[in-house]
Amino acid sequence: MKTLLTQVAAPFFIAFVFGQPAVAGEANTSVKLAGLHGDPALISRELHGVWMSDGYGWALEIRDDGVRMLDVEQSGCIDAKDTLEEYETYFHSYELDASRNRLGLRGLFEGYTYYFARADALPPQCEVDLVSTPRSNFEFLRDVMTSHYAFFKVRGVNWQEIVEQAETQIRDDMSDDELWKVLQSMIAPIDDGHVSFSRVVDGRRVSFMPGRGRTQNSIIPLALERGDSPGRLFGQWFEEYKASILTDILGGNGKIIARDRVIYGMVDDEIGYLNVLKMGGYVEALGFTLEDFTTETDALNAALDEAFLNMESAKAIIVDMTYIGGGFDYLGREIAARFARKPVLGSHRGPAGIASIEPQPLYTYPTERVSFDGPVAVISSNLTMSASESFVMHMKAMPHVVHMGEPTRGALSEVLSKTLPNGWSVSISNEDYLDGELKSWEGIGVQPDIPMQVFDPMNIFNGHVAAIGQVADHLREQIKPTERPVS
Repeated sequence: MKTLLTQVAAPFFIAFVFGQPAVAGEANTSVKLAGLHGDPALISRELHGVWMSDGYGWALEIRDDGVRMLDVEQSGCIDAKDTLEEYETYFHSYELDASRNRLGLRGLFEGYTYYFARADALPPQCEVDLVSTPRSNFEFLRDVMTSHYAFFKVRGVNWQEIVEQAETQIRDDMSDDELWKVLQSMIAPIDDGHVSFSRVVDGRRVSFMPGRGRTQNSIIPLALERGDSPGRLFGQWFEEYKASILTDILGGNGKIIARDRVIYGMVDDEIGYLNVLKMGGYVEALGFTLEDFTTETDALNAALDEAFLNMESAKAIIVDMTYIGGGFDYLGREIAARFARKPVLGSHRGPAGIASIEPQPLYTYPTERVSFDGPVAVISSNLTMSASESFVMHMKAMPHVVHMGEPTRGALSEVLSKTLPNGWSVSISNEDYLDGELKSWEGIGVQPDIPMQVFDPMNIFNGHVAAIGQVADHLREQIKPTERPVS
């Protein structure tokens, strides 16, 4: 799944310019944004007041005695202390427009801005403590989904009908297990890889994720046939997937590095191969500071340097994204930069359903590190989702890249998480992730230029190696003597 963009620390709280003219912060107030939660004396007074987010249901209250964030819904408000602490590591700098009534908080790595409008006061429902009852939890979940889930129509879900049916089952004397069953049933019809519902039971987090996708679900009948559990069999498949790449595709000469997240090698003397299994986790046990994420980026780039230098004889490269465990979009753009000949407008992002806010463009820029500008084929499958789908869109925008395989999963949106009054949490898709031409692939999947089957729909263990062979054959036809190799 797409990782929340919370693991980026903010070294300085500074003014910057994007869109309308910015107003500089007060003198001597540049400070780590974490100071919002720590030392209120260091917060610029021009930010004091109440700010309501555009499209995320957040209220940010900045006062002399500190800062708090609230999740605001029609049915009530809930302290979002955890969200504030997490996003403090993401927000890097701020902008106020000329009126000082519109605030932008911008991320360092992602380059995405969350906008807030100044308000006279918190909404009235925030003045009353929201007590946890079966009905208040039902209503809060109802309001979160109604206000922020963006793709009921795309997913073919009649949310109003679901709400009406669930409400008839809500009782004041319900047990937690009974309430969980009802609330879980509300999101069960939503086939979205970014929707999840979770709670802690006896110290262990229990999660429900309704949208696992066609290919991953195909493991279920296979597990029944073999007398195994789907989870264990999928884990076995993943290990065999990696092993078959190293042996059957790369002839025993490939390497897997960066904590088993990056596989590279040569298919033959002319075709290179790169597989990135996750957009993140290249270094073990990192925290959420800027230094940690600089370390993460450096580790990825070191792995890519090694891979590209060892593919220096390649005249074409296969980028295999047929299975990737999500991660961070900015790391995907670090990879795409290795193939960019010039700046590429690959995607747009913004809160869904707000006509007054234009989606923000996101670019891939060429790297100064070792790179490749010859023919490239990106191959995807129904297991390609989230951050890897953003990566595919950025790669497709390059003229020397062809996209082959199956449509991606169609779960591109960032994840918005909300906490219910009883502490249970729901994560949903609330943003439009559009390609460079402002087209949405949510619920559809990014469509390949050359469609082809990757995994056998009856047996996920079959098909991948043969599909890579087809991609290699296609690239061999594209190779020309004038193409430049890795440089």
